[in-house]
Amino acid sequence: ASNVALTLDILSTAALMAKQMGVAQPKWCVVSAKGGLVALGNGLQLTTDKLPQRTSKDKSLWIVPGMGVDSPRSAADRMQEADALWAAKAIHSHVQRGGKVAAGCSSVLLLQAAGVLAGKTVTVSWWLASHLRSSQPDCTVDAQRMVVADGTADTQAEDAEQSAAAFDEGLEGDPDALRMVLLFGGAALAVGLFAW
Repeated sequence: ASNVALTLDILSTAALMAKQMGVAQPKWCVVSAKGGLVALGNGLQLTTDKLPQRTSKDKSLWIVPGMGVDSPRSAADRMQEADALWAAKAIHSHVQRGGKVAAGCSSVLLLQAAGVLAGKTVTVSWWLASHLRSSQPDCTVDAQRMVVADGTADTQAEDAEQSAAAFDEGLEGDPDALRMVLLFGGAALAVGLFAW
């Protein structure tokens, strides 16, 4: 829930500053796989739109925050849930079409499941580093770094950094093509913040 609030605050501030500076303002909507009300955690809920169909023209950046797990075992269990499988498939398709993804904390495992980590250098929370090294030997895991940008897959060790990194990416790249996909615990709760 804090990642959604932080990201929305950053986007709102960016829109306000962009208007004052006379540059393009980011626009966004919050989405989920099916649309509707989504429970985030700590009793917070968010109204979402349905995730739209993608086109080959969508080269945006998706941000995927942590999945709310606290051990390699709970992360592995979480990755077997329907919404995580759906999110991994969506991430794979997005990257295949030329889009970028960024993941924080345990959601690096979604990038792994999507098949986008091979040959990459990534970071992850310290408690998950050994698990990722053994399960994805064709990528380099550097848990000493807070943020790693490596082509189509950017990773952050902790979730707090991902919103700022996404904002920086949008400013350095195309500020009109910032798209964030957020995955939270619970059944069918793939949630995204879209900015265009």
